Amino acid sequence: MNSIEVSGLTKRYGRVEALGGTDLSVGRGEVFGLVGPNGAGKTTLIKGLVGALRPSGGTARVMGLNPLKDRTELRQRIGYMPQGAALYEDLSARDNVGFFGAAHRVPDLKKKVDEVMHFTDLSGRADDPCTPSPAG
Repeated sequence: MNSIEVSGLTKRYGRVEALGGTDLSVGRGEVFGLVGPNGAGKTTLIKGLVGALRPSGGTARVMGLNPLKDRTELRQRIGYMPQGAALYEDLSARDNVGFFGAAHRVPDLKKKVDEVMHFTDLSGRADDPCTPSPAG
């Protein structure tokens, strides 16, 4: 079984076609790079693979799962980091993780947040605000 299987995936935003019948197979353990100019549809394809947007047509499967119908199970098995920062600067690291965990209805949220703080080695700074680092 391939890790990623895409067949005829399309996405339209009004008159703009971001994906035009994309076909892709990525085998298990294979390293794959997605490159292209701005506007080529790279981000749209990735969002379709993680269930962050609904394609206009075609099919996608990631680890045998449908990114839309099996979104919860899929997101427990993969990670997705958007291009821009997705943190609220007026919240602490702990509060940011808790906010997004609550939005995804993570069970036993307090325990999971503590685990994330420990895993990321942020326990000592978990209650500090998430301010951007100075340019330099």
